[in-house]
Amino acid sequence: MLSGCMYYAGELAYNWSSAKAKHSFSYTPLATLNAPNSVTSPKARMSIENENIFNFAALIGRKVNPTTVLYVRLGGNVSEVEMKANVLGQKLNKSKTAVSFVPGVGMETSFHKNWVGRLEYTYDLGNKVSKSFKVARVANGNTTTAGTETFKASAKNVGLHSVKLGIAYKF
Repeated sequence: MLSGCMYYAGELAYNWSSAKAKHSFSYTPLATLNAPNSVTSPKARMSIENENIFNFAALIGRKVNPTTVLYVRLGGNVSEVEMKANVLGQKLNKSKTAVSFVPGVGMETSFHKNWVGRLEYTYDLGNKVSKSFKVARVANGNTTTAGTETFKASAKNVGLHSVKLGIAYKF
């Protein structure tokens, strides 16, 4: 607490998440354009996993009564995002370390000496994950080794809404 009513804090945190987004769709490979009757539209599947998330944040708030603080959270997440795709039976994957902006709002109230309760909402604005893959062409149900085509898998703004209810002990 500074200036009587203002509240300033910093946080470092770790979050394990089991969030996994899956997407499946059909597409028309280049071989179909050259010989329309030779290929059926195959399925392509993609999933995105974001399990280990490290968080940093600054909390800026105002005391609304002797035990309660309302605050704005300005922070970010650093996480390993893994994208897996299955195109024409070929398994492809890409991992990248991503940094995203995570704003939020919250309320913290003291209920006994050093114990506090917290209710908080955050929204991870996410980031773009994309990867271009080269896959073998398929004609008449067979994979030809003569050529490849490019398939781009991407997901934009993989975001996450969170509501957190917590109890903490202040030292």
